[in-house]
Amino acid sequence: MTVNRPKVLNALNQRTWDDLRTAFQEARHDAEVRGVILTGAGDKSFIAGADISELAHLSAVEAEESSAGGRRS
Repeated sequence: MTVNRPKVLNALNQRTWDDLRTAFQEARHDAEVRGVILTGAGDKSFIAGADISELAHLSAVEAEESSAGGRRS
């Protein structure tokens, strides 16, 4: 599985979190999957962390909810 956002050092926005969550859930329920390798596209960063440009547009409550969603994943 590859996070493919190299222009932003693979920063995790909500869509990426949702895609990762879906992919991991599908892998968990696939009896043929024995393991998953998570990589980041590009050669500068694996995953830089949260996408700050997305967080900048959220209220404090929304930002907390987004952060909590990442911890649950």
